[in-house]
Amino acid sequence: MLQAPAVCGLFAGAGGFELGLKRAGFATSALCEINPAAQAVLRSQFPSAKLHADVLTLDRIPEVQVVTAGFPCQDLSVRGAKAGIDGSRSGLVKRMFDLLADTRGAAPRWLALENVPNMLNTQNGAAMRLITGRLNDLGYRWAYRVVDARAFGLPQRRLRVILLASPVEDPCAALYADNALEEVNDSTRIADARLAYGFYWTEGQTGLGWVVNGGPRSRAAPPSGFPRPPPFGFGRQVSWERRTFGIWSACKGCRRIGRWTARASRGRGGASSGTPFASRLPPGWGAA
Repeated sequence: MLQAPAVCGLFAGAGGFELGLKRAGFATSALCEINPAAQAVLRSQFPSAKLHADVLTLDRIPEVQVVTAGFPCQDLSVRGAKAGIDGSRSGLVKRMFDLLADTRGAAPRWLALENVPNMLNTQNGAAMRLITGRLNDLGYRWAYRVVDARAFGLPQRRLRVILLASPVEDPCAALYADNALEEVNDSTRIADARLAYGFYWTEGQTGLGWVVNGGPRSRAAPPSGFPRPPPFGFGRQVSWERRTFGIWSACKGCRRIGRWTARASRGRGGASSGTPFASRLPPGWGAA
């Protein structure tokens, strides 16, 4: 029986990259993640993989076919510290390149990086210049693409940069192989009274999205200036949803959303004026 290609996950988080590769027939042999909660998930999902806590103390990358790295976004994100690729967190990707340079003749066949789209623009593209420059120095061919979670059937708009690189393969052939089978249309002008709709925050404070059957959970005590997903939606029992989309699409922050939700909660246009709005949502929706 053929041995599954081996994967090493740096900045592994809860193992999303590695889970996808596992479903594609790969086997994760090594992981590096500093967060204790994420480590617990990795131990549960990848019990045979060797787990290292800190990329700064990692001696070397083992001999594998694929290295994944969803390196920290805090210094590159729109909502982050804006320190850029030289920041103390996002700048940890430099350690990955040091490790790749010391693979002792056994360079991985593929390298897959992931981060926020703002990485392309922060400090006039300094992050991309550093990353692609280091890849060029190592003899890797590279390509990148911005992908959206909606294109893969998930009920959320979430853009991410995926950069694929290889010292021996053409990454374009894999990264640009195909597109989503159907166009995703989440225009707020579309509504079907037979369906339920949910709202969620997508990017920073002002990015709003809505989806069929989407119901994000609410959370208490958000960090200052960072709104949590509002837990409400529309269904067959609500007769005024079409008139509210214009109001919703104009909302730009928690305060206006909060006032509007409060009015809805008092039963305006609902099945009974005394029924809280959240109680008319489908099972599983609403507060945590």
